[in-house]
Amino acid sequence: MCSNINNKKQQRIALLVDNPQRDLPGLCLVARAIARKGAICFLVPMNLRTSEIWALAPDLVLINHLRTIYENWVEELLKANILIGILDTEGNVFGTVPSNAIINKTKSSQSTGKRLPALEQHALSMTRNPEIRRQVACYCVWTPSFADYANKARWYENKQMFITGTPRADFYSPCWHKASLRISPHFTRESEKIILVATNFPLANPRFATPKKEVKNLTSLYNYDADFVRKCESTQLNALKGLIELVTQLSDAFPDQTIVCRPHPFENDNIYIESFKSLQNVHLGRDGTMDGWLLRATFLVHWGSSSAIEASMLDIPTLALGWLPLSFPIPHVEDLSDKCNDANELIAKASAIIKQNYTIPETVLCNRERVIASTYDKIDGKSHERVAEALLITLNKNPSKPNKEFCRDALNPTTAVSSKIPWDNSEKYFGKSKIITIMDAIDLTDEKKDFELKKKLKIEFASERGDYQDKFPNGRTITIST
Repeated sequence: MCSNINNKKQQRIALLVDNPQRDLPGLCLVARAIARKGAICFLVPMNLRTSEIWALAPDLVLINHLRTIYENWVEELLKANILIGILDTEGNVFGTVPSNAIINKTKSSQSTGKRLPALEQHALSMTRNPEIRRQVACYCVWTPSFADYANKARWYENKQMFITGTPRADFYSPCWHKASLRISPHFTRESEKIILVATNFPLANPRFATPKKEVKNLTSLYNYDADFVRKCESTQLNALKGLIELVTQLSDAFPDQTIVCRPHPFENDNIYIESFKSLQNVHLGRDGTMDGWLLRATFLVHWGSSSAIEASMLDIPTLALGWLPLSFPIPHVEDLSDKCNDANELIAKASAIIKQNYTIPETVLCNRERVIASTYDKIDGKSHERVAEALLITLNKNPSKPNKEFCRDALNPTTAVSSKIPWDNSEKYFGKSKIITIMDAIDLTDEKKDFELKKKLKIEFASERGDYQDKFPNGRTITIST
């Protein structure tokens, strides 16, 4: 049990925020729980992480993964005596990886004897440096099965891992539903329901690179076979065209229904904007978290999307485009989807759902408890408390004294200033007003009714508080404290 902080120097914890539309509300829950214990918490833009972290010099940084692209940066943080914690963006929802898709098998897959393809997808992008992994102070894993496999594969030791679940799934617990609805935008009156369509084509329709560059990254960084990746790209492109055609058919079949197309975080919006511009009842739902959209959904339509698992947490029917082959099948997603053989069948089932004449298949209902437990563990609304507890326990066991001189020398103020401008104008931007909106929604919903915390909670720019070291003008980090 972690007690309130009793040392004179307040502990300082930085949380990296990668995709605010997906991650920010859950991390606000974590920051609030940390502040309740008396520590100072920083919400740091992932894209500005290098300059912001060096300027803050926190005791511990919670990163959103430890893949190969973070290796050099994490090595420098360790040299600065900054503790490293991990809370994965994708903790235990992976597709199967065929053996011929991998150029070089990982050592971890050989060490376990029995190869588990779904978890080996995690190993493909994970840092290959065992020394960096050994120095991770705290790994907040989603499920016991992941922790068990990671230990047997010698990725991490049991003493490094805390089974926490993921805070962003807390909003699927009934105790946080009202907060989720308050945080998320909507195109209809709040009482009206929507048809939600989840897209999943980041390779064929990438947002931050060209398809050719995506193929190169997967082959050069993560050891995927080039022919396999190109085949996946082709499969996704075919499915993308099929999904766009289906949305048009749904729009025609249900003109009185609001249809929200929710793109994958790493997909480009342009093809959807162009394809749906003449459809009055179809909207693009990029803003807000998936839980907010699902809570407004009558049913979910998808192609190989892990959102099917999230929909099942809310007892929402899930219809899959079963006639279009998958590039990366996710067994758990398949287990929770009603696979339709063609568009006509899907539209017929959609009609039955709208008329309340639909019954979720028994096989799907039987799979729910097992799948949710093996991917997200507990949906009890308390993952954020377990993450906060793990971080504070780690700090109390490993009193960290960051080398501020090292951090100061590593900070490049010229680069820091130039990188802020594109981030300020990007969809990854978040500011103090956004945090206040989320915290207000959480406070109004919190069953603990901690009015004292609400009164004491301070949400400020780190620059306003003087949290940065010198020679760093106007950073973008938000500080949560009491």
